[in-house]
Formats: sequence, C-alpha cells, structure tokens
Amino acid sequence: MRNKYFKAQALALVMIVLVVASVIGVSLFSRLSKDKQASLDEQDSSIALSQSDATLDFFVGASIDSIEEVLGTEDVRTANDSAEIKELLGLVGVDEDSITVDESWCEGENSMSVSLEYSDYTDYIEFSEGSVAVINLEGGSVEGECILKVRLKAVESTAVFIIQRVFDDEGTVTEEVDGYCIQSGTEEACPSDIEDVEYESSLSSISWDLSEDVHYIDFNLGDEINNDDTVEIRIMPIKGTLALSNELEQEDCINKQFNYIKITAEANCNNSYRGEQMYLPGSGCLGYSTLFDYGIYDSGLFTP
Repeated sequence: MRNKYFKAQALALVMIVLVVASVIGVSLFSRLSKDKQASLDEQDSSIALSQSDATLDFFVGASIDSIEEVLGTEDVRTANDSAEIKELLGLVGVDEDSITVDESWCEGENSMSVSLEYSDYTDYIEFSEGSVAVINLEGGSVEGECILKVRLKAVESTAVFIIQRVFDDEGTVTEEVDGYCIQSGTEEACPSDIEDVEYESSLSSISWDLSEDVHYIDFNLGDEINNDDTVEIRIMPIKGTLALSNELEQEDCINKQFNYIKITAEANCNNSYRGEQMYLPGSGCLGYSTLFDYGIYDSGLFTP
C-alpha cells in the first residue's frame, strides 16, 4: 500500500507539470501569434501610408486651373479605384507617362480612393518664416460688394507678421507694408516693437476680435482692385507660425478662387486604413516667392 501511494503521488506531480507546461506553451504560442499579426498589421499600415503619400505626389504636378475646372461647382470630386485615379490625374493635367499606379502594391485585400474639394473657413493652413500667404488680385473683376474675410491664429504663443500690398498703377509698381502681432492666450504678450527683426522697423497696432483666439481681417476687394490698383496682398510671417483661412462673404463676387484645394488620398491594405491630406493654393492664392523680397531687391520693393 505504501508503494502504491508514492506511485500515485508521482503521477499527480507529472500531471501538474504537464498542465503547467501546456499552459505556458499555449500562452507563448498565443503571444507569438499576436506579435506576428501585430507585425503584419504594422507592415500593412506602413504600405497603405506609403501608397497614400505616393498618390498625393502625383497631384503636386497638377494644373491648378485644371483642378478648379474639374471641381467646377461640385462640393467634392472622388475617384474610388486605381483606374478612376489615373483618369482624374489625366484630367488635372498630370502627364500620363508619369502616372504609375502599381496594381500589386498590397498583397491581399486592398483599395484606394482620392477626393478633391475646396477648403472652408475651418481649414487653417499654416505658414512659417520664409513662406507667404497670397491674395492675388491681378486680373480680378468684382461684381457688387465683395468682402474677403481672413481668419488668423497664432499657432504658438505669438506670431509676428507683415501685410504687404503691391500696387500697379499703369505700370508703376509700389508697395505698402504694415506689421502686426497676434497672440494665442495670455502666456506671452506681443512685443512693443520688432526693431531686431529684418525687413520691418516697427509694429503697427490694430484692434482684433479676440473671440475664440481667432483674429479677423476683412479685405474689401472692390476697393482694393478698383480704387487702390492692388494686384497682390501678401501675408508674411517673420516670427512664429501663423495659421490662416479664407472665406468670401459673398459667393461668386469675383473671378478668383481664394480657397485652397484639399486633396485627400486613402489606402486600405488588408483592413489597415491610412490616409494623407495636402492643400494646394487656389488660383487666387498664387504669387511670387519670398526670395524676391529678401534676396534680389534690397529694399524689399517688388519692382520688375
């Protein structure tokens, strides 16, 4: 009886060890399976993101006029597969020989889509030092009252910028420059002057609508074009980052498009969805580079 007792005890210990080993083995297998699936999901996500980026790259070479013609009065224009995307790229002026959409970009279930639409006043475009937001009025024709409302935000605590108006009076080109500073919250006040900042010697004061930390400037485009001979209004950050959005208070009052074109590309690779978005300037947002302000003309005066 004593020997039988020890045999039963040994069997019980072996069974316990086998159960523990089985649990550990199942856990390790489950963990390895999850890690493998997570690695595959990450890989698919990276592939989908790369495909979205590559699709947007094609639109960099698109014609702004062609995009606006394709959009017309539509709220949004979409393409939902590679064939439609190729067709859309051709319509917006991209060279067909440069359009290479690889059908096997993702092994397994995949899909792509692209959408074109105009930005609205809730879409803020960021500009930092060396960049410029342009309101191009050259060739503009205004009907009735036409107010362009520009909304401005300081991305950081403060943003110092200038508004440069370029005038063309029968071939005589002149400019007018005013400096401004806006702040977000009350952490840091605007400087009393900006003498140490290149290009502008003093900071002009202005009253702002401080609701929701959004600052507004209204441009009467009829007065700018017909009375002042303004051909371009340039908003140039010189310290800090400025976020800006445009909105015409009266639709179709001018033959210019001041909204930016929002292009969204989305890709799905085995249920890993990734999307990228970029903004292209509308026909009324195209102007000359800041290189002409700081590099070629010493005074900053845009004189051909």
